Amino acid sequence: MDNDPELDPIRKEVDEDSLLEDLADEFVNGDPDDALARAEELGYDIDDLPL
Repeated sequence: MDNDPELDPIRKEVDEDSLLEDLADEFVNGDPDDALARAEELGYDIDDLPL
């Protein structure tokens, strides 16, 4: 596995984008109350999600 420090910010951004997409999908297709609780637990506001 490549642990190049220059890639860490890129990985973090991709991981965060993926997480926000997962949370948005959970809001739309799952239980919105659970999704909201999970987002708040992770420090995100509903306005941060790509809805």
